[in-house]
Amino acid sequence: QYRTADQFGAETDWSLVYVLRPGPDGSVSAQVLHEYVLESPENFPTIWRFTIAAVADLNGDGVMEVATRSSFWESAGLAVWADDGDRLSMIGAGGCGV
Repeated sequence: QYRTADQFGAETDWSLVYVLRPGPDGSVSAQVLHEYVLESPENFPTIWRFTIAAVADLNGDGVMEVATRSSFWESAGLAVWADDGDRLSMIGAGGCGV
């Protein structure tokens, strides 16, 4: 999710990706994968935008991984997260840009 009017951000615009994980006892916990708040747009008035790109079994082990997409101005990237039993851990990332 993100809140911004256009490609250029305004003060307090934000972007956030989080997952909700069910526990064996029925509890649910939240884990933040990416977060960004534009505190001062005076230096460079744009925000990081994060979204979910895919949820799929990318490595064939029978457990789903999560891929997140990021973009900032003229840059873009992708990160892959795998379940390590307690949480999602980033296992790879890459990107390109100016």
